[in-house]
Amino acid sequence: MCIGAAGGCLASIGASCCTALTCKLCGSLGKTVSMATRLTYGILLLLGSAISVILNLDLASKWLKDAFSHLWFSNLVPGDQVPQIPAEAFGKYAVYRVMGGVALFHFILAVIMIRVTSSGDPRAKLNNGLWCIKIPLWIGFILINFFIVPSSFFVGSAGTLFKIGASLFLLLQCGHLVSFAYFVWDKLIEASERDASEQMSCGPFFCNCYGFLMIFGTVFMYAFNVFVLGTAIAKHTSSDEGCPAPLAGACIGFLLMLLTSALSVSGMVRGAPNGEGEANGVGQSSVVAAYAGYLVLSAMVNNPSAECRPFAVKAGGSVAMQVTGLVIVFLSILWSAIRMGSSSKVANGSFSPVSQSLIGDADDDDNKQVEDDEAEEVQYDYALFHFTFGCAAMYLCMVLTQWGTIDDTTMDIHESKESVWIKVVFSWLCYGLYALTLMLPPCCPDRDFTGGGSAV
Repeated sequence: MCIGAAGGCLASIGASCCTALTCKLCGSLGKTVSMATRLTYGILLLLGSAISVILNLDLASKWLKDAFSHLWFSNLVPGDQVPQIPAEAFGKYAVYRVMGGVALFHFILAVIMIRVTSSGDPRAKLNNGLWCIKIPLWIGFILINFFIVPSSFFVGSAGTLFKIGASLFLLLQCGHLVSFAYFVWDKLIEASERDASEQMSCGPFFCNCYGFLMIFGTVFMYAFNVFVLGTAIAKHTSSDEGCPAPLAGACIGFLLMLLTSALSVSGMVRGAPNGEGEANGVGQSSVVAAYAGYLVLSAMVNNPSAECRPFAVKAGGSVAMQVTGLVIVFLSILWSAIRMGSSSKVANGSFSPVSQSLIGDADDDDNKQVEDDEAEEVQYDYALFHFTFGCAAMYLCMVLTQWGTIDDTTMDIHESKESVWIKVVFSWLCYGLYALTLMLPPCCPDRDFTGGGSAV
């Protein structure tokens, strides 16, 4: 009881400290309610990911086995078989429990926030403030997963649910990637043309670093896709049983890359006045091709067959590889999830902030620094934002557990061919979404698709 009381006190103190620090930090970084709120949720997602990474380390996994082995598995396997469950499995189960709590937190908020249109809605106060309530709830959902939710749920259905959520985020990320490619390329073209106009004698692409960056980036990303194709062919031919899934993903992806690249420079697409028009080109196509190639390469790295893994990667990889990969993926996920929730008004920077105090629990001095830019209309879809973050939490869980499948006999989590095909199929869907972005403007001339990949 003493330990429980002390833990409760520490949790309460920690929640209060986190609330105060979060409000101050986001109040200084985000000068509007909408931005400060999204930064706060991003920090919480980062915190959940960091906890998952720590619990997935070898030392923490061994401690989890000593502390939770009988609590988690005594009702699933005979008592004498519990010690035989690998310690690494406990770290992965802990990741499921932590990120499951984070995902549940956001999915509940997503349901609550459906059809919120302005900060005048009482539910907006829950979204933008009340951190002294939400942070303890966030912690509580994680603790419930650790101490109350039975392991039979994670062994039975959680693996499938997490794969569905992670797959949905892959789809959302593909759509966002197209928008991101247009946004970045437009900025590079503007900077390149501005510099070229100042140095007319050099030509438009070689007299400034922006033009060189565009050319180098395009060539590099196409070359990466070709490298993935060559790696898949090499592994397939050198393996006794072959590697059909990565080979199919790379070969079909290469053909789709050629098709979408040709489509992006076609007169039909570039001549559509209701779309991006001449802004379309191989630059955006190369970004989509590189991401699709990354998905295929990731499928190869997590392939259950050791002969199909490139770079002599062992099952599960090293801790250093996992942490490095997680940092890169998380930065992409965080930016993607925040932008996916944003409305076009935020993306275009056309909103007009209204000077009001931040709805929350910070002190009055801090509130004066933050403007309520949602008094008339929300700057992003609250429900979509939280749904995206919930799926992002599931995707992070799959990254940390190598998209593994739970063995209901040994209770271990290992790589599966199912996960390989999920990544391969979604690499093809990336091309499909991009092709849809290119084709909608000429096929639907009565609709306006301008705005950087707004077709998706």
